[in-house]
Amino acid sequence: MSEGASDHNRILAVAAREGLGSLGLSRRGRSRVWIDDHGWWVILVEFQPSSWSKGSYLNVGFQHLWRVTDHVSFDRPERLNIDGQQFLSFDVARPEVFQAAASRLVEKARQAVEHRRLQHGDGSEAVERIAWAETESIYELYDAGTGLGLLGERQAANDRFARILALDGSSLAWLAELQNQARVLAAVLDDKDALIAEVTRRVGKTRTALRMPPWDGQGLT
Repeated sequence: MSEGASDHNRILAVAAREGLGSLGLSRRGRSRVWIDDHGWWVILVEFQPSSWSKGSYLNVGFQHLWRVTDHVSFDRPERLNIDGQQFLSFDVARPEVFQAAASRLVEKARQAVEHRRLQHGDGSEAVERIAWAETESIYELYDAGTGLGLLGERQAANDRFARILALDGSSLAWLAELQNQARVLAAVLDDKDALIAEVTRRVGKTRTALRMPPWDGQGLT
């Protein structure tokens, strides 16, 4: 086996390009993160490295791009097992074993992506499911408020945003930023066109920050 084939990062990249690329996912730069792009939301797949050993974990999650951010963020995160283990270890003396296991790891990732596509859905049905989800997660409350606003459910949207704004964000920069974003959306709930324009703007801003291609605004409602 060549020196290149014995590098665990290269092995993972090749396996992911073949298995996830054919499913329509794209690699985020030279990272171990792959993105399944649905315009206003994405499925994230991460072949997460370890700080101690060569190899990979497998993480999957959603991200709704209407929450402005400059980094990927796993919502409803899940760490999947491969061969009964959470971590796929690389043995430099036996790279062919890792290569075979990496193919199985990518197949597990493919299955997770296909499942999450069905689980999330798109268009108004997806927005409605997100909007009425029961949750205590701050980020999911924000998602629900946004979805409810898009559905014209002003009072319910206000309730979700109010629960976020009631928290003390004075010492938490991330919470203060989320509250700012919620506050702006709450202020335009009475104007559906303005709300859609603001949500679309935020999706575009996040896509730009993540170095994703422009979005045509389709598939939101």
